[in-house]
Amino acid sequence: MKSFKKIILFVIFAFVLLSCSGTSYHKDKLSDELKSLVKKELGIDSTVVIIQNTLYLDIELDSVAKKQDEIKSSFDLVSEAFSAMTRVVLSSDSDIKFVIVSAYPKDKSILFRMGQNIDDFKAFYYMRISRDDFLSRSMIEIEGPQTAKFSIADKRDISIDEFAGRLIVSYIMNDIRSNPLFAASVSNVNLRFLKVETRTLYLSANIDIISEAREVLQLSLQQETANFLSKYEDANIRFVKVIGNKNSQILDLSIAPIAKQGGANK
Repeated sequence: MKSFKKIILFVIFAFVLLSCSGTSYHKDKLSDELKSLVKKELGIDSTVVIIQNTLYLDIELDSVAKKQDEIKSSFDLVSEAFSAMTRVVLSSDSDIKFVIVSAYPKDKSILFRMGQNIDDFKAFYYMRISRDDFLSRSMIEIEGPQTAKFSIADKRDISIDEFAGRLIVSYIMNDIRSNPLFAASVSNVNLRFLKVETRTLYLSANIDIISEAREVLQLSLQQETANFLSKYEDANIRFVKVIGNKNSQILDLSIAPIAKQGGANK
């Protein structure tokens, strides 16, 4: 995460410089210019897909990282690709709102993904949100063999509701990975975003959670859903449903609206 924070702050610094130099990239050539920049800076080929206001950048890793130094190397590569993609969008005349970089090996057995709302970059630059708030709005997703291929192929224009929902999952899963006490309670939950429909955020869990873990997960979901919804005034999620194995319903929550924080979407 430290490397990712450095990349994010570097992009903000680059935005300061780019905002003084005008448009460097144009939306009708954005895809080809981004691929050329990634090739020039990282020495790798990439695939770019633009669907309305969402930009996807896919890069293929040589292999699945297993050792600590290999994992760090792969993470740094993804972070640098993310930096290049975001700098291109910030210095373009495009209408891109969400940027997502996905990295995976040739067999697509694992997926590492980063995502950001471009409006959040601008909100931080114009001091409408704090540094810590801005960094909390960075989406990180990790998918294993059972879901990676589907997630790689599943590209669509992202709504603010979906982005907020995926941020909630990203934050909770990162907390599980980094917090030993939390991990001990819900270590195998593997919470995943499914969809947002009729003001309801649908999530899946890998297992049918025992009662003690259900209470921990419920509290976390209630807190983080309310927290992230307060950051995005356009988000319209009022309920959360968590589906377990064999479509069993694990949690069915109602989220009380709270006062909105100052943020990117005002």
